[in-house]
Amino acid sequence: MIAVNDMKIGFIGSGKVGAGLGAYFAARGCRVAGYSGGGGAARQVAARHCAALTASAVFDSDEALANGCDLIFITVPDGQIAEVWRGLERCDLAGKIVCHASGCLSSGVFGGAAARGVCACSAHPMCAFPDRSGRVPGLDSAYFTVEGGGDRIKEFLTSLGNKALAVPAEKKALYHAANTAASNLVLALLYLADDCLRQSGISGEDALRAITPLILGNARNICENGFAASLTGPVERNDLATVKRHLDALPAEYGGVYARLSLILTRLAAAKHGERDGGELRRMLRGYAEGAGEKEFFS
Repeated sequence: MIAVNDMKIGFIGSGKVGAGLGAYFAARGCRVAGYSGGGGAARQVAARHCAALTASAVFDSDEALANGCDLIFITVPDGQIAEVWRGLERCDLAGKIVCHASGCLSSGVFGGAAARGVCACSAHPMCAFPDRSGRVPGLDSAYFTVEGGGDRIKEFLTSLGNKALAVPAEKKALYHAANTAASNLVLALLYLADDCLRQSGISGEDALRAITPLILGNARNICENGFAASLTGPVERNDLATVKRHLDALPAEYGGVYARLSLILTRLAAAKHGERDGGELRRMLRGYAEGAGEKEFFS
């Protein structure tokens, strides 16, 4: 069996994740063999771009890449992973690692892999891939989550200096929802704050600049001190009057969001203050959240 550090790595998929992972692996001294350019002119162009980033080759087809590599990373959109796998059915993949990078799907998408002697797994980087430049801020310290027959892929990732965590197949969707909450949903919440500042009469440029210290300071406090210790504001103070003023002032499409998120914050307030009674605040927030119904943004 080939040692993990000697494996030839190939990518089927030349988008943001394929470009970012390939560049990262190459920079760590891994043997990036190249990218599949099969499937049309657009894929050929994308593969050439990624090959240039990694000083590697462009393979004529997915099958050629799979036959020439030891670790095959499938970094296409989730809906295309099963199709790519079916396209490799004529390849002899015994003893090789086939891995996709989806956060939501499990390695179960590689049907029949075990019977073919394939080490099938998923490895999802907990990091945002902003573009196809190959530069991914924070990837060197990012955690990866590994699922499936992933002992060898886990060994490979930890050899790069990354942490690798195990997630069971049946929990992948929940795990990915957590990632989405920590990135995309936070973006939506900060947009809400920015929009409310604009509606308060603050210019768009000043609005984002004004909340930047709050955003960065809060993120730093949470990372350094944990959630309950970082909680401040009217929910932490059990300040019903201020919370009610907020709910009365907020645009209808945001009130329900505010109430539901504040209900979650009451759990942290309880953890921080122990025996303090926050029941009246929770009842008010629950009543507003349940009554928001048809007021929501997409009504």
